[in-house]
Amino acid sequence: MGRKKIRITKILDERSRAATFAKRKHGLLKKAIELSILCDCEIALIIFNQGKLSQYASHNIDQTLSKFIDEKPFESYSNESVILCALSSDMQKYIIFQAICKKYINITILFE
Repeated sequence: MGRKKIRITKILDERSRAATFAKRKHGLLKKAIELSILCDCEIALIIFNQGKLSQYASHNIDQTLSKFIDEKPFESYSNESVILCALSSDMQKYIIFQAICKKYINITILFE
């Protein structure tokens, strides 16, 4: 028997959301530590939740962050880009088309 698949949406119940955050933060930290040890890479993980800061760094966090600021990233991800990659190519084209249409409509309204 496998795990139940969950929908990735905001958890409305405050207690459930706090419990899920704590568990997933622990899992994320564990994965970051494993990745830094196994692959000998620098990792800086910064999490803001309800005004509280949590951080993990495999090396000196100041040096790692200064590299981040000074260099252009090889890869960069956001929620939107990850969701878009998970969709089929037809759906991607449709979403991009919708975004272009929205921008066009907004521009047209500005010039009317």
